[in-house]
Order: sequence, then C-alpha cells, then structure tokens
Amino acid sequence: MDKRLFSHLNWGLLGCMFALYLVGVGNLYSASGTRLEAGLAFSDFYQRQLIWGLVGLCGMLAAMSFDYRRLRNMAWPFFLIVLVLLLLVPVAGKTVYGARRWLSLGFMSIQPSELAKLAVLVLGARLLARDGRPLGW
Repeated sequence: MDKRLFSHLNWGLLGCMFALYLVGVGNLYSASGTRLEAGLAFSDFYQRQLIWGLVGLCGMLAAMSFDYRRLRNMAWPFFLIVLVLLLLVPVAGKTVYGARRWLSLGFMSIQPSELAKLAVLVLGARLLARDGRPLGW
C-alpha cells in the first residue's frame, strides 16, 4: 500500500461520511426496537448496517491502494472476459423470477450485466484518453 495515497485523503469528507454513517446506524438502532411483554427486543437491522459499513470501508481502502492507471492495460481483456460471460448467460444462465440473468458459480451467482457496466466505462475511458488531447465538444 502506497503511503502517499493517505496524504492526499480528504479528511474532512471522510469525517463527515463517518459521522453520517454513525447517525444512520444510531437511527436504525433506535427505530428497530419492538416492545414486547418481556421488555424491549431489537432486530438486527443496525448490526447488518454495521457489517456492511465495515465492508464498504474495506472496499474504500482497497480502491485507494490501487493505482487506477493500471486499468488502462486491463481494459480490453476485462471487456472481452465480460463479453464472453454475457454470451454465456443465454446458454448456461440461471433463471430467477422468470428472467435469465445470472451465472451460477456454485458458491455464488454473478450478474454479468453489472460487470459490463464497469467494463464499458473503463474501456470508454481508455479509448477517450488514447490521444492525450483534451476533449472538446
């Protein structure tokens, strides 16, 4: 992990995001209580929010430690892999709620159309940045 990435971090924005996250978890905690005859019981909504917040924090740290310029070399292979996955959906796709959109990998299922959004974005950025000139209208 490159230490210089943390020197350019917007600490004010990170603090505001963390405060908003804590307010949201506190709101879920206070709103998820149910009065029972034996007392007050809390549901696990706020616990799931805590877990997903930690997953998001790990994802943010992973994205910060990755040099986005490396995506330039991976744009075409990633796009071609996603294209093959999209072509596999009609053949080997799993039907969920009447629509065939998922590929089952055994332990999990993926939806290649979501990966295609990212692949088109990365490839489009590579193609637009190819000349090195600023974009006009």
